[in-house]
Formats: sequence, structure tokens, C-alpha cells
Amino acid sequence: MSIFSKEYWVCAVGELKKPRMLVFAAVLVALRVALQAFSIPIIPGQLYINFGFLVNALGSMVYGPVVAVISGAVSDTVGTILFPKGTYFFPYIFQEIAGSLIFALFLYKFANSVEKSLKIRTRHLILLILASAVMLILFCIYRELKKPGSIPLFSFIHNLI
Repeated sequence: MSIFSKEYWVCAVGELKKPRMLVFAAVLVALRVALQAFSIPIIPGQLYINFGFLVNALGSMVYGPVVAVISGAVSDTVGTILFPKGTYFFPYIFQEIAGSLIFALFLYKFANSVEKSLKIRTRHLILLILASAVMLILFCIYRELKKPGSIPLFSFIHNLI
């Protein structure tokens, strides 16, 4: 089933009507919020790594893009209220929504058979985690280069050569 087909999106919207799926989403949101409390500081006071994205990927794989978008928004808001780290900047909610949507589009209803599905989903999950790590590293470099007194990006690359 392709993400561009009508059946895919009808099935994804249908997940909102299943009480079992909504309860599962609520449990995963609670688990993700709890994991946000345990984070590893990369740049103290500015940048942290937590393992809530693994719960987000698992949930997105199970309940699809529609519920994933809602659970991403709820977990970001509740996590920020319960465990604030700095000031709350509302547009960051779109980053959580986009992350949940990307996980769901890659992992939800991707293959027909269970064995093939697990093999492909595991590969996709590993690729998504690696892509997240690369994006985090690039973000750290960007933040460090934007500090006052730091070397601008082009002269930094020029000095490396």
C-alpha cells in the first residue's frame, strides 16, 4: 500500500476511531514524556539528547501518521510543561510533528508480510536514527558557529583546507 493511495490514508484516519489504538498512543506519549526527563546534555543549558525518539518511532510504526502527528504535538507540549529546559518556543512543536510524520510515513504499513515487514522496518528505523544523529551533529556545529566571536562558516571551511 503506497502512501499516495487513498486506502492508506483512510486506514490511517481509521486508527483514530479505535479505542485500543488511542490508549496505546496515550501510554506511549506518557512514556515519551517520562523519557524526556532523562536527557544527556550536549551543550549544557542549550542542547540535550533524550531517547524519546525511539518511543516516537515505535508509536508511529504502529498507529500511523494521523495519530503520530497528534501524539507528537501532545508529547512535546506536555513534556515542556512538566520538564522545562529553558523558555518554550511554540514553533518547535512543528519539529516534533514533522519528526512523527516522517517516522510514520516510513514505517507504517510498509510491507505485506510480517518477516519482510520487520526486516524492512528495522532497516528504515536504523537509517532514520542515523539521519537524526547527523542532523543533531549539524545542528550542534551550526549553534557553535553562530556564537559571537566564532569563525564564520566559509572561513572555517577554508581554514580546514
